[in-house]
Amino acid sequence: MVLVVAGVLFVGAILAAIAIPTFLGVTSAKNDRAAQSNLVNGLTEAAAQYQNENQSFSTVNVQLLNQSAPEFTWTTGPTGTSFDAISIANGDQHVTLATWSPTGSCWYGVEISDQHDPILAVDHLSQPGTYYNRTVGSPCSADSAPTSGWADTFSSVGTAQVSPSSTDAPGSAAAPPTTGATPTTGATPTSGASNPDRNAETNLTNALTEVASQYQNKNQSFSTVNVALLDQQAPEFAWTTGPVNALPPNAVSIANGDQDITLAAYGPTGTCWYAVEVSDQNDPIIAADHLPQPGGVFYNKTTGPSCSAGSAPTTGWGESYSTAGTG
Repeated sequence: MVLVVAGVLFVGAILAAIAIPTFLGVTSAKNDRAAQSNLVNGLTEAAAQYQNENQSFSTVNVQLLNQSAPEFTWTTGPTGTSFDAISIANGDQHVTLATWSPTGSCWYGVEISDQHDPILAVDHLSQPGTYYNRTVGSPCSADSAPTSGWADTFSSVGTAQVSPSSTDAPGSAAAPPTTGATPTTGATPTSGASNPDRNAETNLTNALTEVASQYQNKNQSFSTVNVALLDQQAPEFAWTTGPVNALPPNAVSIANGDQDITLAAYGPTGTCWYAVEVSDQNDPIIAADHLPQPGGVFYNKTTGPSCSAGSAPTTGWGESYSTAGTG
């Protein structure tokens, strides 16, 4: 009997030894992904305000961002260990953000809109775009961001940086985070707790990030970024080429070409939110959908019982969720 009990305890100890590191690994990944999500949503908000402030980051300050995105705690100093804190440092044509993860990582994002901005040389970057980096330890502050190791995806930070898919103004086509549903630069979800469609907008933003990441992995083509691939890389979403509605709430509809991809997510208000990412300024979808400029990320919405990326509107596209029209 004693031997049996000892054997059970021994097996239990082995299983615990296997399970605990696995659990901790999963938890660490989730913590980093949440920090990355906050960072990219913060970059998106800063990019939206850049447009509102006559295409300048110099007046995109803490006071303005606290009003436009109160779900975050904005600061020009270190984030501390506050999970919703975002540190900001900016110039006229660039902005750097930093977010903290419980793993001890500080994640950085820099958005540069001018090819002559001096930060390109300082941070050893070759051209405007959105780039990411990471350090371990404290303090986590945007004004102490690294000057090397920048990359255009979270998964490749610390490696030789590669050129982003677009050099348009902030909010344009980008290829951020690690595989799995992590956010993309583009419009931030409409701020405020009173927005019942915020989850749908966030799902759409995160899904855009995933397809942008896979675009890079697939030799800069959206044509092979399909449901089967996305089901593997981001199983937290229910991907489909057909229509979506209120259930399941994580459903994302997809329609793609070689250099463009359209996504749709359904909100509880009966609103279908659309996003299109266009990486080639000669893509025919620009004329077909009457997009406001060649290349970039654009948003739209319709109302109804369901919606599909394949039947997205051809007018009313805006550069943020707040300017999305009704098709």
